[in-house]
Amino acid sequence: VSQSRYNVHINGGGLLNVYNQPAFHVSGCSVVASGNYLIFPSVQLNVGGYYNSATGRFTAPVSGRYLFGFTSIGGNSDTVWRYYFRVNGANVSNGDMHLRLDTLASGSNYGTNGMYTFPWQLNAGDYAQVYFASDSGVDMYPGSASSTNDYMRFWGYLLG
Repeated sequence: VSQSRYNVHINGGGLLNVYNQPAFHVSGCSVVASGNYLIFPSVQLNVGGYYNSATGRFTAPVSGRYLFGFTSIGGNSDTVWRYYFRVNGANVSNGDMHLRLDTLASGSNYGTNGMYTFPWQLNAGDYAQVYFASDSGVDMYPGSASSTNDYMRFWGYLLG
């Protein structure tokens, strides 16, 4: 990462400060149907503007390791809710790397909140987003389809 572009500074105590470090934190969800990419319309942080709130994509400005995470909630249908991290439209780790919320045999109880956090290597120009599918094809928890809810979040930032 270019020092001049991201204003890298090591202070007198040896701590590294990186200004203009690509980072985003978004919430809400405008797509709730199974078999779709999630779009997070409420942007709390978007340093550099690399998250697109119209498509739900974060596009890496430089090659490097990024830390990503996302959260969700299951619904009250008997199913398994799956949230996949995808890069350039493909599941990573053969599709095994995903957040799984299981509400099978729970009756009318809602699934618990879940969170997935992980580092991932991206090349400059790669894009990352979250894809949702439920095993029975039912939609996400309806309360998720709001730009003000706290159930749905997606975030990431350049580690180096």
